[in-house]
Amino acid sequence: MKVEFEDEVGEILSAPYYIYLKSEFLDGQLGGREDLEANSFIGNHEGDWQENWFVIGYDEEIGGDPLFIDIANEDYPVFTAEHGMGEWEALEMYDSLKEFVEDVT
Repeated sequence: MKVEFEDEVGEILSAPYYIYLKSEFLDGQLGGREDLEANSFIGNHEGDWQENWFVIGYDEEIGGDPLFIDIANEDYPVFTAEHGMGEWEALEMYDSLKEFVEDVT
């Protein structure tokens, strides 16, 4: 599916995203929440992967950047972040999971 969103400077970005099936959800956490040996990447410092973030898909074109939700917020906002940078800088794409689903369906 193709998703369009506004970045932090107001530029409209568009990229195809793959959304995990229910059966793929746990494996989809690799690289964000944990590594292949189930070692956690979660931390409490700025730039760390946060405990309340769960990957729901990834960008198919730019390089596999994760698409994730924040379950600490009852609206489940949807974010992306560039991987391979040494830290995670979450960019909010949608204010809620509901808004995301309505936009892509």
